[in-house]
Amino acid sequence: MTLLKSQKRIHILIAVICFRVLPQMQAVVPPPDGGYPNFTTAEGDNALKALTSGVGNTAIGTFSLFSVTTGNFNTAVGAGSLDLNLGDSNTATGTAALLFNTTGTRNTAVGAAALEFNVRGHDNNAVGAFALFNNDSSGNGNGNFNNAFGHNALTSNLDGYENEAFGDETLLQNLSGFGNIAIGDSALIDSTGNENVAVGRSAGGALTVANNVIAIGADVSGVDTVLGEVSDSCYIGNIYTGTVPAAGNPLTVFVDADGKFGTQTVDADGNKHQIPASALQSFMSQGVQAVPQREVPLTPAKQAMLERKVEQLQTTVAKLTQQLKEQAAQIAKVNARLELRKRPPQMVANDR
Repeated sequence: MTLLKSQKRIHILIAVICFRVLPQMQAVVPPPDGGYPNFTTAEGDNALKALTSGVGNTAIGTFSLFSVTTGNFNTAVGAGSLDLNLGDSNTATGTAALLFNTTGTRNTAVGAAALEFNVRGHDNNAVGAFALFNNDSSGNGNGNFNNAFGHNALTSNLDGYENEAFGDETLLQNLSGFGNIAIGDSALIDSTGNENVAVGRSAGGALTVANNVIAIGADVSGVDTVLGEVSDSCYIGNIYTGTVPAAGNPLTVFVDADGKFGTQTVDADGNKHQIPASALQSFMSQGVQAVPQREVPLTPAKQAMLERKVEQLQTTVAKLTQQLKEQAAQIAKVNARLELRKRPPQMVANDR
C-alpha cells in the first residue's frame, strides 16, 4: 500500500509540473498568424474580408469566403472558393469551388469549379472537376439533394433534384430531370428525363427524354431498336446472346402475366410474338442459352379457384362412376334374361 501511495504522489507531482510548464511552452515558432476570434482561420489575400460575427469559418486562398459576414461553419480552401457565400455549413475545396454560392447551405464541393454557379441550392455533394458546375445557376433554389462524383458529373444540371451520378460525365446533359441514378462512366450521358436508372459504362447512353427506364450493362442503350424510346421499360444486357429469330427483330426478355420469364420478338409494326418452343430448342442446340422460365407460387385466389375446380372434377368423376355401375347392373340383368331365352327345351319321358 505504501508503494502504491508513493507512485500516485509521483504521478500527481509530474502532472502539476507539466501543467505549470505548458503555458510557457510554444508548439511552433513563430506562432500561427491565421487565428482569429470565434474559431476563425483566414489565410490569403482578402480571405474572409467581410466577416463580422460569423463563427467557425476557415478560409485559405485568395478571395476565399470573401463576402461572408454572419455565416457560420463554412470551410473554403482554394482561390475564389465560396467567394460570394453568405450561407452556413458549406465546404469548398478547389479553385472556384462554390464560387457564386450566396445563400445555399450544407453544400460540399471538392474539385476545381465544382458547384461553381450554385446560388441557392442546398444539400448538394459534388466531387470532381466541374461536377454540378451549373447547378442552380438560375438562382431559383430548386437544384437540391444532388450527388455527383466524377469529372463533369451532372455538370449541366440546372433545376434537377435528387439525382445520383457516380462516374465521369454521368448525367452530363441533365437539366431539370429528377430522381435519376447513373453509375458508370458516361451513364445516362444525354438523358434529360426523370427517374431513370442506368448501371454500367455508357449504360442508357441513347436515352434523351424517356422516363422510368432501367438500363443495366455496359453500352446497354435503353432504347428499343424498333419502337425507339419507350418510358416504363427495362433493358438488361447479356441475358440472351443468340441469333435473332428474324432479320431486324431483336430478341427481348419479358415477364408474362403468370410471373414467368419468357422470350419474344418484336416485329416491324411493334407487335410482340412468342417464340415457339421448337425455335428455342434450335437455339439451344446451337449452344445458345435460352432464358429459363421461373415458376412462381400461386396466389391465394388462384389456389382457391384451383381447389374448387379439383372438387368439381372429383364430384363429376364420382357421378360418372355411379352411373357406370348402374349401367353395368342393368346390362347384367339383360344378359341373364337373354341366357334364359337361349336355353333348349327339356324332353320329358312318358312311361305309358
